[in-house]
Amino acid sequence: MGTRRLDLVWRHPPGATRSLLAAADTGRTVLEVVEEIRPALDAADVPVTVREEVSGDREVVTVNGTPLDEILVRVKEGHDYCHARSRREEMEARRHPLAEDERIAAGYTEFMLRKAILLAIEGED
Repeated sequence: MGTRRLDLVWRHPPGATRSLLAAADTGRTVLEVVEEIRPALDAADVPVTVREEVSGDREVVTVNGTPLDEILVRVKEGHDYCHARSRREEMEARRHPLAEDERIAAGYTEFMLRKAILLAIEGED
């Protein structure tokens, strides 16, 4: 296993002042989440580097070289699987099994952002 580290790069179009990648439940951006967990990472001797680059016409966030959105998709799939209703519950409720929380259905929670970052640090993305 390699050295644990967090190297986050926020690439964005000119004029962007805030990341569009934000938690659906708390509104914190990925950069704000990193600052929230930085003390714990420092205490665990995990070096943290956050860089900002102006480039292109769309925002891209990478963590240790991997696009964060790719990791988040897998985190969300795991979340959806673990929180899905059973077929019996679905039929009784007459609702889609993943329609529990509209905020989660529409995006990523802060927990999911934190989990994706930690998975990238551990090399388990």
